[in-house]
Amino acid sequence: MAALGPIEVRLLGRPAFGANAGWTELPPGKSTAILLFLAFRGGWVGREELVHLFWPESPEAQARSNLRPLLSRVKDAPYARGLERERSRIRWPVTTDLRRFREAVAVQQWRRAWAHVGGELLAGFTIANAPEFERWLEAERAELRAIVRSVGTRAADAFAARGDHVAHLEVLATLLRDDPLDEEVARAHLVALARGGARSEAVAAYERLRRSLDEELGVEPEDATRELAARILRGVHGGYRSRAHADAPVGAGEGGTRRLPARAGPRGASVARRGRGVKRARSRRSSRRLRR
Repeated sequence: MAALGPIEVRLLGRPAFGANAGWTELPPGKSTAILLFLAFRGGWVGREELVHLFWPESPEAQARSNLRPLLSRVKDAPYARGLERERSRIRWPVTTDLRRFREAVAVQQWRRAWAHVGGELLAGFTIANAPEFERWLEAERAELRAIVRSVGTRAADAFAARGDHVAHLEVLATLLRDDPLDEEVARAHLVALARGGARSEAVAAYERLRRSLDEELGVEPEDATRELAARILRGVHGGYRSRAHADAPVGAGEGGTRRLPARAGPRGASVARRGRGVKRARSRRSSRRLRR
């Protein structure tokens, strides 16, 4: 029988575990949610924190009695190998894609970091009767969306600097799928299309953005977006410089060392998927109403 390799856990995208080769999606349920939370944290987690997260309305003694059988059932599962339990704390020291992502970000390796972005944190995962866990998950998802956007714009720059036009476009298109109303990223995407000789595709992309803003929020694109579209129609776009990360200082490193969004508290983080584009568009709509 072949020796089992180390467990790796996928947190970015649909949660799954891998050993030796291939990925297997983790089963739904509260025991899996506990394992995923432990994998996310990486180190020791107090039992008290777990019972508050998953049974906030139960008396502590009852909540602890709920936790014990869950851990007993899951400890023999093939995907729970390495789970460590002590009287007051638990940990699951596995390697995760999120950990690799963060390590790459820490050394400004934007292309390597982007390679680990497989989707939203715990995509599609939900459990019933655990509102504190759901609130924690939404807050962490919101924070990661902001970080992924920052990393994505830098990865796009890095691909462009290497002359990898295809990867450059793919990154920008992925960012737009997550937030179709983000006009800063949209402008960078229009320029990339036009510079790659796909002027008609750039014009079509602008029209889709214009319709989306009108249908969803009743506003027009920003002046800079309209001006860029007009320049692309005239075949003049070479002077445009993306401002998708203009608020961040540039220094050394791959594509420059740029400040990423600060870590937000779990209750203060926004959970809006289309934050940047929606906020700007709503602000413009409100301003117009005030002027009427």
